[in-house]
Amino acid sequence: MVVSVLLLGAAIQTGVSPTGHALTFGNNTFYLQTPAGAHKHSLEAVLKEEAPRTSVLFRKDDVFAVWDSRGLSVRNGNHVKTTRMPDAARSPKLFTAEQIGANDLAIRAKQRTAGATALSGAVRLDDKAYFLLRWHDVSGALWLEALFAVDLTSENPAPYLVGRLEGRSIDFDRGASPAAIEPIEARKPVSLNDSFDRLFVVSDGIAAFSKLDDGRWGLAGYDPSTREFYFKIAGANLRWLTRCGSRLTAFVEGTAHGSLILGRFDIPTGSRRYLMETRGSIRLLDREPPWLAVAHEETNVWLHDLAAGTKLLLPDSAGLARVGPGVLVWSPQRAPTFAAYYDTTRAKQLAQWNQVRTSRSGTRSFLATVSSKSP
Repeated sequence: MVVSVLLLGAAIQTGVSPTGHALTFGNNTFYLQTPAGAHKHSLEAVLKEEAPRTSVLFRKDDVFAVWDSRGLSVRNGNHVKTTRMPDAARSPKLFTAEQIGANDLAIRAKQRTAGATALSGAVRLDDKAYFLLRWHDVSGALWLEALFAVDLTSENPAPYLVGRLEGRSIDFDRGASPAAIEPIEARKPVSLNDSFDRLFVVSDGIAAFSKLDDGRWGLAGYDPSTREFYFKIAGANLRWLTRCGSRLTAFVEGTAHGSLILGRFDIPTGSRRYLMETRGSIRLLDREPPWLAVAHEETNVWLHDLAAGTKLLLPDSAGLARVGPGVLVWSPQRAPTFAAYYDTTRAKQLAQWNQVRTSRSGTRSFLATVSSKSP
């Protein structure tokens, strides 16, 4: 295995490296020159939080179907109707008579609301727009999630109940900023109104990843051609999930002996593959290939290239981002004094930048990089 370690050490000259790479920093931006061209990476863009989505819209001719803060609105020409589907709580398609009675009591006691709380996902398939709505009680607990559709070709378009996907939909991890190295447990939960992407199109209709009460998780889908719902088991003890394109999904599961396993799930085939195991926390750097994983293992933080089988030992309070064909690592994250550019497939440093620091004694010191290889 090839390992590269970032340490404090003696000064190393910056400038153009023997590989033809050069790394500089100014105006809160890294500038990278490679033999193939130039790249830049702004820390302002990295540290800026993405604005939450507030609406989703589908249109065909003069018919619009929109979810926003008002609820689900359907517009046909000048006619607009908005609803949060309050009748779902009393639908025999979703509940037994006893459950409907319990829902009525909870709504009257203001423990629940009849109208939907938030949107889990929305997609368009052919001429129909599908909306996966969910209901939370006053404590924030989910008590209903149901699928609705709007036929955009209808003369009188209106949302109608399709049914219920099995289990409870799983929100895809957005992570913190791509630069942040922090344990999974430290990240902020996604707000109720910032989860619009759980529903997606598959070969036989629409689907969402969902989790059952017994801890198993998988693909819950609906086939419009047969009007049937289905559930395909993917695994158990899910801790983390994110989609990486239309085909692959990365997941982290817990094991019986306390470790975490990072794997990938192929949506079209339903197959899964384990990639690595750790007793610390783990997540992907981003969703791009080749997959790079950030793992906290005891007191160290490592960046793994899962395709090449290499890893980099990262400094404390580091930031990192994919830039061009390699990875840029800098430290500290918000006010860097050191940076290095790596080819992760070989764990090889291609360029570095150091900021001169003056110690209390007046001597100058540098942050430096030492690379080593072990079999």
